[in-house]
Amino acid sequence: IKSIAEHPAVQRSVYTQLLTYLFPGCLLVPFMMEPLAANMLFYWLPVWLVRSRRDVGIFEAEQRLVAPPFDLSRYGDITVNIALCLLAMFFTYRDLYRVFMWLIVSLVIVYAWDHFRFLRCCRQCYFAAPGLDRTKDYLMAACCGLIAASLVF
Repeated sequence: IKSIAEHPAVQRSVYTQLLTYLFPGCLLVPFMMEPLAANMLFYWLPVWLVRSRRDVGIFEAEQRLVAPPFDLSRYGDITVNIALCLLAMFFTYRDLYRVFMWLIVSLVIVYAWDHFRFLRCCRQCYFAAPGLDRTKDYLMAACCGLIAASLVF
């Protein structure tokens, strides 16, 4: 199996398929569509509902228009994307830098959107729990294991 995996044609084929899957499917489209969907779903839909219904009182309108709390749900997606990009290290193809270039582009987009969302579009956040830090450590341990395995492979 190792001799098949080390064959240049196989490496190029797997690298090309992995890059086609990663970009734009995993690294760009979900993070570019999320601001549009979140803006439409969590801002404009309640605004339209409050404007169109006369039976909505002031308190209910305020409750419907309040900003959602900031969540960290996307960081699981980031960890999965990092693990997928690390899988490309098992196939040492000469254009490996492209995978990590698109990962960096994706992370910059995520950072910019989260920065805006944290400052302008959320009402509260709570990140002081030690369980959050432990979960991050467990998730990143898998990525560190992939790096170590690629060095051995």
